Amino acid sequence: PTTKTLYGACVTEFSPQTGLAVGEGGVALRLQNGTWSLIETGDGRTLRSVWCDSNGSTAWAVGDGGSIRYFAVGSPSKALSPPPGQPPNFTSVTGDGQSNGVVWIAAGTETLYALTR
Repeated sequence: PTTKTLYGACVTEFSPQTGLAVGEGGVALRLQNGTWSLIETGDGRTLRSVWCDSNGSTAWAVGDGGSIRYFAVGSPSKALSPPPGQPPNFTSVTGDGQSNGVVWIAAGTETLYALTR
């Protein structure tokens, strides 16, 4: 349900019919029961990468200008503040597979941030 370029996608470990895709202009799409729907992020910064936890209850997306978004099933997406200083352009995100574990965010080739959930 978008014409914008998508840069990242994830599906959950237990259900290939549940996931998230993100991209240009802050667009986010949720895959649920095999159907894609648009999620309002309220942020125009491009999202470059997304990671879904193993059960599909939460997802994290990162992108340009220090953009960090948190998605939980049944709730609006939330913005999180980037680390102090100049907001980097985040390029990748991954987690430890648990809903309450650690999320790792990369910014370029030499910077890595760890967020606890």
